[in-house]
Amino acid sequence: MAMRGNNGHRLPCVAQPHRAGGGLPAVEEGFHARAYHAGLEAAERSDVQAAFQREDGMIVVATIAFGMGIDKPDVRFVAHVDPPRSIEALATRRPGVLAAMALPAEVWMAYGLHDVVQQRRFIEASEASEEFKRLQGSKLDAMLALCEATDCRRVRLLAHFGEHAEPCGNCDNCLSPPKTIDGTVLAQKVPVLRLPPHRQRSPSVRST
Repeated sequence: MAMRGNNGHRLPCVAQPHRAGGGLPAVEEGFHARAYHAGLEAAERSDVQAAFQREDGMIVVATIAFGMGIDKPDVRFVAHVDPPRSIEALATRRPGVLAAMALPAEVWMAYGLHDVVQQRRFIEASEASEEFKRLQGSKLDAMLALCEATDCRRVRLLAHFGEHAEPCGNCDNCLSPPKTIDGTVLAQKVPVLRLPPHRQRSPSVRST
């Protein structure tokens, strides 16, 4: 997640960022950027957080936890390099950084199929109950539906929490509505692979 104050940024991600310093692409591009993650010493993490609070024009490349408790009124940009696991997590991330601000702010997120696979692996690999795993899977499905939505994202986001809203006119879908097609006929034309009898799997036989 990247977070920008007056000109500052924050970037939370699941994977641990590169080491602070030259390993950050933002530094290589000439920006004032530092990393924040669990692999750093506590003193260095505290130093990064304190620097972000007092400095302008600073980029922080961080894991998700960095955004919690940040009270910096001039943050204007948050970028997620992977999707949160749920809409609830997304809503928690954004207001924690951008809430109660009257000035325009921007949230950006990138995601791909590998993110979905990784998130589902996390869920399946957990030691939680099957009921909890199903709940987490449902939340992930809702998050992906928001990502794939073609209508107003704010309407979708608030509807998830039972609230009604008119199209915001500010999200990417409102500003540049994506083109859609009716793929019903195309889906019907997809050939079905039928194996010849000798290639079909025989039913298993269990001796008693």
